[in-house]
Amino acid sequence: MIRSEQSLSRTLMQIDYLNDQSKNVAISDYREVGKALSLDKMLTAARMIFEVAAKRKESRGVHYREDYPNPDDENWLKNIIIAKKGDGMTLSTVPVKLSDFAN
Repeated sequence: MIRSEQSLSRTLMQIDYLNDQSKNVAISDYREVGKALSLDKMLTAARMIFEVAAKRKESRGVHYREDYPNPDDENWLKNIIIAKKGDGMTLSTVPVKLSDFAN
């Protein structure tokens, strides 16, 4: 998968559209409640994945950005933490301590 700022932004807009449309889903049978709840959780997970991918301005591992083709340890040797807060999400970073991985 090759990503770019444009493709990530477009995907986030599509997720927003699907999220808006999902609010109009009619449930005609109690057995469909689980499916509706699953849809909400899947859209939340998709948004989280693409928000983090958009924040990382480098290529690392399987995360390849055509607009940032190289790893950037100086600015991006860190983990991105995302948390759902109400209807939104917060993103923060935590530096990776390479000494934690030493023998």
